Amino acid sequence: MFTVGVFGSASGTGANEPGNKKAAHSLGYEIARNGMTIITGACNGLPHEAVKGAREQKYTALTIGISPAMNREEHVEKYQAPTDPFSALIYTGMERKGRNLISVRSCDAAIFIGGRMGTLNEFTIAYDEAPDGFIIGILADSGGLSSEFAKLVEKSGKGSRASIITLADPIKLVSRIFDELLLSRGSKSKTARR
Repeated sequence: MFTVGVFGSASGTGANEPGNKKAAHSLGYEIARNGMTIITGACNGLPHEAVKGAREQKYTALTIGISPAMNREEHVEKYQAPTDPFSALIYTGMERKGRNLISVRSCDAAIFIGGRMGTLNEFTIAYDEAPDGFIIGILADSGGLSSEFAKLVEKSGKGSRASIITLADPIKLVSRIFDELLLSRGSKSKTARR
């Protein structure tokens, strides 16, 4: 089973834009429809919309939240983060940047939508530390820092072991990522579209 992280705006204008909310919801739904597990930073905003979309799927979707908090109480009170509708929450006690490292490294692919500084941190982890076969998906036209990632990559002059796919349609983006994951693993995965 493949794991796909969804990273993006937890708050601010990008998180509240109706088009981005709908796109994030579609990302989650499609991840679940393709039999993949979704991982987020257990935050509000667009990643949470993706989890909601995944849980709407008629198939049982595994949704994992990687929390920066030490425990549930801190997760809710300090971070004011949701506990539903996750299948499981993992409390790292590592604050946001430590959580980001664990979240990204726990994925086979990472999708970015909108975003601010935290999303930039997640992207640089994915780009810089990706293992062979890792896939970065960028939802084009979602605003925020995700719209600047191609420029940042070009300016950095540094390559990555990750493949980057940029598409504006969330359904096509997830489908392409799923197909690329199958190819990169060199076999027909036990995971199949439903």
